[in-house]
Amino acid sequence: MSSKEYRQVPAYDHKPAVEQTPLQSPKAPSSNEALLTGEPLGMFQIICINFFAFPYSFILSTMGILTLPVECARMFPERKGEMLGIMLGIAGVSQLICPLVGYFSDRCRMSVGKRVPFLLGGAVLVVLGLLGMMWARNAGPTPSIYISALFIALLGLNIMYSAFTAVNADFVEKRQMGIASGVMAILQLTGSCAGFATLKFLVSIQNSYIAYIVTLLVGAAVTCVAILPLESPFRGERTAVSCEDISTCYIITPGTHGDFFLGVYGASFLLPLHVAASVPALLSSRWHWRRERGGNASDSRHDFAACRRFGNSSDWADIG
Repeated sequence: MSSKEYRQVPAYDHKPAVEQTPLQSPKAPSSNEALLTGEPLGMFQIICINFFAFPYSFILSTMGILTLPVECARMFPERKGEMLGIMLGIAGVSQLICPLVGYFSDRCRMSVGKRVPFLLGGAVLVVLGLLGMMWARNAGPTPSIYISALFIALLGLNIMYSAFTAVNADFVEKRQMGIASGVMAILQLTGSCAGFATLKFLVSIQNSYIAYIVTLLVGAAVTCVAILPLESPFRGERTAVSCEDISTCYIITPGTHGDFFLGVYGASFLLPLHVAASVPALLSSRWHWRRERGGNASDSRHDFAACRRFGNSSDWADIG
């Protein structure tokens, strides 16, 4: 048997003819280099930029807790609780202007920049609203004019605050954002405390509107003067205003605003559960109230007629 001849095949050489070097990505900047994007602002400049937080808290905190309850008791002695709820509801409705203001503020092309026009325009509305509230309480009083002026004042205040919230993002470096946020929080706290101290010891409710106007004008002037040198006219391409873009400002989805969506709708879901969990405690306290006054503990009725039957007049009058 003849032997088979095998031809020796050279082993395949995996080495390429031309030696290739791996592509090298450009060196990513370090975290400190990424934060150094421009000249840092001084502490005094940061305080002036955020100074509007002081009058905003000065007005908003005292108006809802001190001014409006007193004015409701004066103008609506029989329905003060109901009218106070309506006024606070008007305050909530006025905040719906905020997304719209942010949309148009980002696209503003005025020579003074994007934020200053809305700060000044909102200040005009606030001053007119506060003057109308002061006139309505003194001339009459006139509740309808007072409520309308309240809506105008709160609308202007929300316009100003919507433009103000973008100031730090526009003019403060990323490495100084923590400092700017802390300064804003301190100004809000001091503004709220100063407002309560002013209305408690220095100014009466009747003259609180003058204090609001003076504080607002000073705070808005300081912030506008501080950001005017930093503002620059918008030089990008003009973008058409569309109803679809405006509608997206009011739409919240888990994909786009997950944390906010969970906070808002989670709170809306938990509030009825909290109320339902509080009902047994309220019924239990009423049960113990009857028992201490010699009533029948097994009686399920818990209206004032039952309290009147189980206790004397002074007992049920106290809880009425």
